[in-house]
Amino acid sequence: MDVTTLTDENFDQNVWLSPFITQGGAVSVVLFTNGVKASGDEKKKASERMSDVLTELAADYKEKVGLKFFEVNFAANKEIATRYDVQSAPTLLLLQIEEVIGGYIKEDIKKKIDKKLE
Repeated sequence: MDVTTLTDENFDQNVWLSPFITQGGAVSVVLFTNGVKASGDEKKKASERMSDVLTELAADYKEKVGLKFFEVNFAANKEIATRYDVQSAPTLLLLQIEEVIGGYIKEDIKKKIDKKLE
């Protein structure tokens, strides 16, 4: 399972109108990042740490049916952010669970996803 990049232009097509959702997909995990990546020896920024967690979650749930992982550059795609009232990045949005998670602790996110998949 990969992490798909979303934009204002392709959001509805890839999320709400996708066969994944129309065929009963359980949850879509959308990460809003600030598009800023650390370089060299710099300490990783919060958005980069969260992006790493999203990539790990996609790998962890690779065999699970009903999960889809997306990433959005918050600064470049304000329409999506406004639609879901996302005011800062990183922010993780679990669409079918209808919950926003501000932290990036992988275990906490997994608990919420697993609860939905039960």
